Amino acid sequence: MAVIEAKAVLLKNLKEVCIRTPVAEDAERVLNYMKKIFEEDRFFLMTAEEAKEWQTLEKEQEHIQKYHTDEDKLIVISETDGRILSLSSIECGSRQRMRHIGQVGISILPDWRGLGLGKAIMEVLIEWARAHPKLEKLALGVWSGNKPAIRLYQKMGFIEEGRKIREVKYADGSYDDMICMYRMVDSK
Repeated sequence: MAVIEAKAVLLKNLKEVCIRTPVAEDAERVLNYMKKIFEEDRFFLMTAEEAKEWQTLEKEQEHIQKYHTDEDKLIVISETDGRILSLSSIECGSRQRMRHIGQVGISILPDWRGLGLGKAIMEVLIEWARAHPKLEKLALGVWSGNKPAIRLYQKMGFIEEGRKIREVKYADGSYDDMICMYRMVDSK
């Protein structure tokens, strides 16, 4: 069962944030968070319009429950004052030959970036990965235009292993490359 112990973190703005595994009762707040992040953030593959197709309370409750019962998947949120600030996850590969790799996903509301929350979340994810019996490598993709995220991942020991050129095209006609990064779970 992929559940972590709740962790309190004090951010640079002196706000205390709780990082924890969500429960089914969080589903409505998670949906509100996702709506906001899809509308405001350029660094997501899915648009707000595309997300509407799967964003229902029932589906989100099922999604949260699926993570609770699958030992190879972890989802965490951070919150303060009843507001969800981030949603992050690790999923082990589904194929036998890829089960040793955990795909990392992390999102944080724009107003809460640069305050140490990303680092705290990454520490929680890496700690969980270290305790996982199958995981040896963590992998993620980040848009080349997301310089703050790239710096964070580098500080957390992630190394660029490749690029997908012009992987995403925005409505304004501009492009972004996807930078593929990794770190070995047992590295410092």
